[in-house]
Amino acid sequence: MHFTYAEEKAFSSKCLCQGDIIARTDGVNNLLEKIHPYYFENSEKYPFFIVLTQTCDLVRRNDGKCNSKYITIAAVRPLETAIERQITQYQYEECEKELKFCNENKKIKIRQFLERLFNNNEPNYFFLRQETSKGLFSDYCAFLHLSVALKSNLNYDTLLKAKIIQLEESFQHKLGYLTGQIYSRIGTQDWDKPSLKSLIDNCFKDHVDEARIWLKDSIHKKAVEKLKECASWNREDFDTIVNDVSFSEKLETKKGKVIEIISNILKEAKVDSASIDKIRRKLSNNSEFSSRIK
Repeated sequence: MHFTYAEEKAFSSKCLCQGDIIARTDGVNNLLEKIHPYYFENSEKYPFFIVLTQTCDLVRRNDGKCNSKYITIAAVRPLETAIERQITQYQYEECEKELKFCNENKKIKIRQFLERLFNNNEPNYFFLRQETSKGLFSDYCAFLHLSVALKSNLNYDTLLKAKIIQLEESFQHKLGYLTGQIYSRIGTQDWDKPSLKSLIDNCFKDHVDEARIWLKDSIHKKAVEKLKECASWNREDFDTIVNDVSFSEKLETKKGKVIEIISNILKEAKVDSASIDKIRRKLSNNSEFSSRIK
């Protein structure tokens, strides 16, 4: 067996694993005919599939089900298809593509691509070395972006019966890493800043500000404290409490400004600091003074 694949003693026939190679059995063809007719009709282009779902999510529980609701599989295609696609990147004119020629100095690029591919360091691909004893009669590549999600409760057994090769554990991890790269942040165009600000502003107006009553922190805390003291509450109670707390805060703010003005006058009159502090406390705690501040 090639070092990419698990030996017979490690092969599991009772559980699917990430990286399992799935053959085109009658069962697989039947499900593809229903959910993905294109793959079904083009069996020569897509002779195998590879399981992308993580092994830990495929382990069956006592009830026979696995944690993942879906099993994702990706198309496996002949190696020459991957190479052909890479070459076309260096054929800039239509005549090069139609007549199948390319600048010779691009060969080094293809060589570098193959080195990455064979070591499974090329994004979007996973190289599968031929293994004739298991039905892999030539070299193949998994095209990781050509994936299909299948319901696990309906298709698990079908895929398991079609399993012909299991990856060695470290290569399962490598496949997981390459798959993760595909679903990492994609470099798409961003909104320009003015448009983004306008979009967010409108979103707040339509969906945020209108959806909630937003209280500033000091009022929110006091309102929560008062509501906790109530045996029950309704919208009318809430409105009353919020209005009372808001009025009280405004009153305290106005009273504080008045006291500050008085303190400054006393300072100008050369009243000592200790006396000023004493007067401030008396004014703050004086109910008649507070009632006069409206």
